[in-house]
Amino acid sequence: MITNNSILLTLASGKPVSLPELAEIGGMSTDLMAKHLDTLIAAGVDIKQDQGVISWVEPFKCLDSRLIQNSLSDYSELCVKVSDCLPSTNSVLADLECIDKVIVLCEYQRQGRGRHQRQWLSPVGKNLYLSFGWHLNVDLLHPAISLCIGSAIVSVLRQAGVKNAGMKWPNDLYASRSKVGGILIESKTDKSMAKLIIGVGINVLDQSFPDDFSVAATTIEKESGLVLDRNDLVVQVIAAIYETMQKIETGHITQLLERWSQYDLSYNQAVDVHARGEVRSGVARGIDTMGNLQVEINNSLEVFDSAEISLRITQ
Repeated sequence: MITNNSILLTLASGKPVSLPELAEIGGMSTDLMAKHLDTLIAAGVDIKQDQGVISWVEPFKCLDSRLIQNSLSDYSELCVKVSDCLPSTNSVLADLECIDKVIVLCEYQRQGRGRHQRQWLSPVGKNLYLSFGWHLNVDLLHPAISLCIGSAIVSVLRQAGVKNAGMKWPNDLYASRSKVGGILIESKTDKSMAKLIIGVGINVLDQSFPDDFSVAATTIEKESGLVLDRNDLVVQVIAAIYETMQKIETGHITQLLERWSQYDLSYNQAVDVHARGEVRSGVARGIDTMGNLQVEINNSLEVFDSAEISLRITQ
């Protein structure tokens, strides 16, 4: 179920409000609102309750569906939905009857995930968690769509001032040598139509990460010193995805893939390819026309698809 994010927006004003008032704003009973507040508190929102009066001690600038939608006025087909918290934006979007041109955003994901079902940490109000629905003719499905989307997002980040933004094949967004985000595309084919869910997560504002993380994670703020407005950033990301998918629909995926080399962090770098229980070491030599990774190993060029492997840049 997609709920709006009117609760966080209301609390972000800094003005005290009663539980019944919040319940009315959120369109739910006081009992459900109390549970909703408990979820937000457990997620790290510093909500104070004193004799029935609720306030937020240090509010942040929330994602605002109206502001985002208005900023996307040139893309009238799009429908933006923003929630306080969801299990995951991908799973919630997948449950909708029609997902075409629908964007689901939230401030907090309880069950965020990335490639190979890895957990995606989702602190409240720090990052972007979005899923973009698109109906695509099955004849236009291509294994390199995620690379095209990734290149478009890196271009947005660089224009926003993140000069060291790049991609690690096939779907990791990086700043310098650390991961700032990722892309997860899921699809379901129905006769001649493929229903794509383009999931994107980007670490925007300063936060901490567990020491035992499998990859070196970072944020845009830490790597660039920029405190980006998440509403502005998500508008640019949504527009970039939309324009990329339109080009794919008109058969221009080859041209889109040509810019991958500008952002490919592994190109000509020493890499370890983890495939089927073994590690192969070589030098990355870019991608082929299907978006597969090419690695020179023992003077021979070998090709790997994203379903088979994990990639580590060692140089």
